[in-house]
Amino acid sequence: SIKGATKPNVAIMFEVAGDAENRRVIMYNCALGAITREFSTIEENKEPVTESLDITVTGDNGTGITMVSYKPADTGYATLLTNPPVPEL
Repeated sequence: SIKGATKPNVAIMFEVAGDAENRRVIMYNCALGAITREFSTIEENKEPVTESLDITVTGDNGTGITMVSYKPADTGYATLLTNPPVPEL
């Protein structure tokens, strides 16, 4: 990454693993922070690495919608991850 570079905001889409309802979610207008890494040294074992990333969800500018959740029976569920909807007022 380039130090001081401006990062565009993104939408984050995911399916909730292990969710009994198999929900799919989209979060709008997300700002991503810098990745931080933590290393722990354990003698005679591999060194575990933890990476974290701060996420700020502002939401759609026009509607104020920050997140929508879909269940399998909902219209748009099948195409949510390939053709996400634009929030409507």
